[in-house]
Amino acid sequence: MSGSGGDTGGTIEQVPSPIFSHPRGFYSGSLALTISSSTSGATIYYTTDGSEPSGSAGDSFLSPYDHSNIIIDSTTVVRARVFKFGHVPSAIVTQTFFVGEICTLPVISIAIDPVDLWDKYRGIYVSGVDRNFDKDWEKSAHLEWYESADSRGFCLDAGVRIHGGWSRRLPQKSLAVYARKKYGSSGIEYQLFADKPIFNFKSFILRNSGNDWVYTLLRDGMMQTLVKDRMDIDLQGYRPAVVFLNGRYWGIHNLREKLNEHYLESNYGIDHEKVDLLEGNHAVLEGDRDHYRAMMEFLKSTDITSLEAYGYLKGQMDVGEYINYQLAQIYFANTDWFDDNIKYWRPKTENGKWRWMLFDTDYGFNLKLALKPSPPGHNTLKMAADSYLFRRLLENSEFKNEFIQRFVSHLNTTFQPDRVLHIIDSLKAEIESEIPRHIDRWKDSPAPFYGYPFSSIDEWERNIEELREFARQRPQYVRQHIMAKFGLSDWVTVDLEAVPDSGGTIQISDVNLDFLPWSGVYFQGLPIKLTAVSEPGRTFSGWSDSAWGSAPSIVVHPTGDFSAEAHFERTGLPDIVINEINYNSRESSGPGDWVEIHNIGDGPIDISNWRFVDGDDSHRFVLPEDTIIDADGYLVLCRDSTAFKRRFPEIENYVGSFEFGLSNGGELIRLYNQIGDLVDSLTYDDDPLWPIEPDGTGSTLSLATPLGDNGTFQNWVAAPNYGTPGTANGVYENEAFWVNLSAADIASDSARIYLTWTTKSESQNRGFVIYRSINGSGFSQIASHKQDERLQGRLVGRGAAHYVWVDEDVGAGNTYVYLLSSISMRGEEEEYSDHLLSTGLTEPEEMIAEDDFFQNYPNPFNLRTNAGFSLAKKSTVFLAIYNVKGERVRIFIEGAVLREGEHFLEWDGRDDAGRSVSSGVYFFQIQADDFSKTQKILLLK
Repeated sequence: MSGSGGDTGGTIEQVPSPIFSHPRGFYSGSLALTISSSTSGATIYYTTDGSEPSGSAGDSFLSPYDHSNIIIDSTTVVRARVFKFGHVPSAIVTQTFFVGEICTLPVISIAIDPVDLWDKYRGIYVSGVDRNFDKDWEKSAHLEWYESADSRGFCLDAGVRIHGGWSRRLPQKSLAVYARKKYGSSGIEYQLFADKPIFNFKSFILRNSGNDWVYTLLRDGMMQTLVKDRMDIDLQGYRPAVVFLNGRYWGIHNLREKLNEHYLESNYGIDHEKVDLLEGNHAVLEGDRDHYRAMMEFLKSTDITSLEAYGYLKGQMDVGEYINYQLAQIYFANTDWFDDNIKYWRPKTENGKWRWMLFDTDYGFNLKLALKPSPPGHNTLKMAADSYLFRRLLENSEFKNEFIQRFVSHLNTTFQPDRVLHIIDSLKAEIESEIPRHIDRWKDSPAPFYGYPFSSIDEWERNIEELREFARQRPQYVRQHIMAKFGLSDWVTVDLEAVPDSGGTIQISDVNLDFLPWSGVYFQGLPIKLTAVSEPGRTFSGWSDSAWGSAPSIVVHPTGDFSAEAHFERTGLPDIVINEINYNSRESSGPGDWVEIHNIGDGPIDISNWRFVDGDDSHRFVLPEDTIIDADGYLVLCRDSTAFKRRFPEIENYVGSFEFGLSNGGELIRLYNQIGDLVDSLTYDDDPLWPIEPDGTGSTLSLATPLGDNGTFQNWVAAPNYGTPGTANGVYENEAFWVNLSAADIASDSARIYLTWTTKSESQNRGFVIYRSINGSGFSQIASHKQDERLQGRLVGRGAAHYVWVDEDVGAGNTYVYLLSSISMRGEEEEYSDHLLSTGLTEPEEMIAEDDFFQNYPNPFNLRTNAGFSLAKKSTVFLAIYNVKGERVRIFIEGAVLREGEHFLEWDGRDDAGRSVSSGVYFFQIQADDFSKTQKILLLK
């Protein structure tokens, strides 16, 4: 820092920062903190109230020779600075010490001068002399973000403002955080939201949940979660967190993106200075309103029913996104939106179209405030039609039909009550353990107009139940509103299916379907758009009705119930598979990262200009011209050709070098042909289900057989001694085969027999075969790993593995004996005759008094878990597994009529497509006539 140095001028030296004896973070008990300086003769001043040390008499200080401890026995923010006469004071170091805190949500600590919060003249958190909290005053603060007690996210000096409208009057206020150069950094280099690949933010909001503050704390976040990834619409990222303000617990806040020009830049890559961003009645936030006014003038002066006029308007605004925005707000019954909380924007380019932003939906989903109530039956479609733009667009039949049928499609899928209930329940579960402490902090703090917040868990649960009841009732009311508004009465049933079911899926009215076959109801006489979407390696080949033509996207005009099949066929892509992976060599002098690909076909394949890509689309390696793999040939793609050749001087069939590395923790890798078709892809991992030896021990991931599915961990093994690059995978040629069977058991009920067995370890075990004898007859094979994936073994398996198999082809009065055997990779078979299992069916149990769903076992689990349920009477049953986002992961029973009694099932941790799902919380959900129950399960990998 430059400054005056007597008469001669010069540079005034800044003192180095203070040194803390303990790092910031979480501690189970008190600590004795020392703060020191490397500068002799310096004095350290520190504060514990959030204020910045200034060297004044009000600060605590440590003299140059004072080495005493500062006892921290409760959560405290310590801010320290070093002073020395004739020098510029050091930078301020701020550290939060959380003592005895147990938080189940991410934590953010804010250190800010108390005067900037509570002073009647300067404080932003108080009414003060002139409604201070309504001012856009910005105060400097220090923030620390912790994902958990063991994971610190970032530290930042930033600006803080009170955020919001009417909600500024609430005792717990929303805060907007701004990164600016004057505070030290113009951006927050951190991925705040796991579901958004954004790693730099200019600002974010710690929201108090707005009008919902006294009710649930999750209403707006829940509604945006409902439509996230389900429709094209601009949303804010959402995750709940806990705030500590100057060391004091400040309760649950919702971390949200701030909707401004920087949001558009980070989400769309648009220069923030080249956008038009408006709010309300054309008020300008960025850019100007000229284009929007011109569009509205055109609308006022034209016949919007004409094809040309509507076509022109579709060039000015994103009509599809506008439909999504309208139907979402209408379904939510958000009554605080048409005359408030409206933002819309466009790229300031020749072809830039207007889009609408969804935010502040707190008045939706049955908010009880008397000002703008929103019960399930509230007709917000009528409210929406009061808007000039929406009202005029509805005059156009194409827009009207698309709006109606897309709305109905979302009522059949996105807003289907079971899905909505699961999202509500999962978001509730996410914050539930933090609610008691939040209540203790705020229950005695009433707000003007709002009254007291919920003051007990029971009251909070009742408020959540209102959300659930809204979810149950809302679709029927919306359908009635649509029928009344547009004079509709008759319905048709639409049944859709893909052939084969793995070939692709179908969109209906531009809405993705989670599963096929699928059935839904639509209004008769209105056109329905169907679009066939093929999976990689497949292509659409036609519809079941040849009259519809061969185009993947068609419009059907139903006059009655109808069904449609989308047919898919293989694309004939070359027979190239990813066959071996070296992602983490043993030492720095190793061969570097490499991937081997293998031609399993009968002839040579030219792979010139093919692309190898990892999980980042910008990481790509283009294969050289004249690159050909012979039949049954191999080619190694190297990150570092020199290092690879040094390790494997005899290997000639390699190419390189690619400029990106393979993740040591696992990632997606892909291979595309020269025209962009996906030829092969997989996501490897280093978790215990996958072979762990390739993670830094000198082994590679080697595909057990090139004909196997390389997308599943069971088909990969560890190849020792740097693997077999450029040649056949011989990892199991000389490996011993064994299965250490430690236990086997058998049980039965009145309809099934259950076999269970446990292995301590396995080597080169392709899988198990089960033989059965009935009443002393000879043994015959009834099940094999070839047909039943539950019987697949482990090629390299250390640690216990538990297997369960159920025999349902049994009858009363018989005795069944079972023999288990295992098959090696070389086809050898070993029988376990010392573990013969024998039983018969048990007598039927007494009549079951009530429906129930049993707790799954084991729970938590890592490979498989078993569950069951009982029915007091014959019932129509729906049973599925959902993730915490409310997305259906696996469906077991869909509308089947089952007998009374007990029923059992097993889940292997895979989704409906056969893919392994990630670790985390999942939910069994059963619906049997009027009985429903949700069971929480935990998958650990």
